[in-house]
Amino acid sequence: MTASAKSYDALYELIAEVCESGLDRDQASRLETMVVDDPVAREIYRRSIYAHAMLVRAEVSPCQDVVTQRAPTVGVGPVVGGWFDWRRHPLMFGLSVVTITFVGWALFFLLVLPRWQDADVPVARQRAGRLEPIVTVSDAEKPVWGEGAVAWRSGARLVAGRSLDLQSGLVWLEFVSGARVVLEGPARLTLQDAMTVRLDVGRVAARVEPQATGFVVETPAGRIVDLGTEFLVEVDDQQTAQVQVFEGAVLAQLAGQSVPGTRVARGEAVRLVATAAGTGIEAIRPQPNDLVRRLASRQVVPVEPIEYHYQGRDLPGSESDRSDVLKTKLVDGYVGTGRLADGAWVGVIQSHYDQGDDRQPQPRVQFKLIEANDAPVQLVKLAVDYLVDREIGIHAPSEVRITLSEDNTFDADDVQVVSREFNSEPDAPGRGRGDVRRLVVDLEGNRARYVQIDFMNAREWTFLGEVKFYGRVGQEDEKPSELPDAERLDKQTQIQHRRFITRQRA
Repeated sequence: MTASAKSYDALYELIAEVCESGLDRDQASRLETMVVDDPVAREIYRRSIYAHAMLVRAEVSPCQDVVTQRAPTVGVGPVVGGWFDWRRHPLMFGLSVVTITFVGWALFFLLVLPRWQDADVPVARQRAGRLEPIVTVSDAEKPVWGEGAVAWRSGARLVAGRSLDLQSGLVWLEFVSGARVVLEGPARLTLQDAMTVRLDVGRVAARVEPQATGFVVETPAGRIVDLGTEFLVEVDDQQTAQVQVFEGAVLAQLAGQSVPGTRVARGEAVRLVATAAGTGIEAIRPQPNDLVRRLASRQVVPVEPIEYHYQGRDLPGSESDRSDVLKTKLVDGYVGTGRLADGAWVGVIQSHYDQGDDRQPQPRVQFKLIEANDAPVQLVKLAVDYLVDREIGIHAPSEVRITLSEDNTFDADDVQVVSREFNSEPDAPGRGRGDVRRLVVDLEGNRARYVQIDFMNAREWTFLGEVKFYGRVGQEDEKPSELPDAERLDKQTQIQHRRFITRQRA
């Protein structure tokens, strides 16, 4: 006899009772009758109990088997709604899915993930370090690196734990914390974190901005804690450290000691000794040193041109003169919004009737950065804001040629830097305005008093916004700051000795 659809409903209800709370004698008898007389009912029962048994292994409450006699497995006939009709029992189906998902994730976290983590811990740490550099090598002057050491170049971004083994030359470092450091070889420096370095040998000058107060230079003899200052640290081959303060103050602490340390103020210098022969902090006479000045010489700042003009009336400058009569738009600090009506742009065209000629500049602009009798400026980079609106015929230049001159001749002997990195991608259509874009060109630290810029464009129009120069203040041919006379230094040293003796006794 074949069970009806209603009989299968009764069967599902009995199976649910088996799994949840068990059957009484009458329910067990009815279930037995159903599965013995109907092979389809037997298959439904078998598959349902099997699914529940799998859930029992996932720590679900065990099923109570009250059926005293099981029928043998038989072939599967047509089953209404499949082996388990989830539409008839959505709650049971949902619990099954949640339980199986939970068990799968539990096995993943308990068995699989720990193996991956154990194998990839070094790689993960390296990746995290690469994403969070703490120092940038901002510049280097004739660096000679130690044998087998990494030759760090300008622009390199370093993570904690990296070392610099410098045999000779100078290297400038910019910390994300706000500290700036210049290292002079021979020296060996290790980056501990964004607020700490270890100097094993050599000289280092540091200037610490207010947000980086507390910057630490560790040495074999002790540690120097910044209190908002500009100072110099030197470690010799005997692992003795000398500290000289130019601005602000530092705290000098001997290695292995927990005492607060000795405060060293502006114009003072001390020596830290921590060897087998003895330990201590003693005042010493400040020595002439221009390493701190060299630190300032690599500070990149904007360079404001004195004046500029568009060269030649028969060149495209004639059009530029009409849109920039006062010769201020390229340096007034105002970048346009992308609309021609805002009046911030200098529009240049070679001819009213013909397309541009990439053999001629469009335009050529000559800048005077400094007076002829002043030292040339060391230029680091150039930034140019330009407009692209291809819907109305405004295209990016194809090339820019930058000539750096010290005597305003712009001849073949002058340095020329060429860039073709303009972004010529189409602007977003239908916006009613163009795209404001920027080109940055590395000028490689070349010196100049005058700069000539040729914008090469074979298209009809070139539109320029701002032209900004960046350079370094303070040149290495400047004289070091004068130190006080010998008599004053001797008197100052005596005062320092008395101060330190008093502090140490206290």
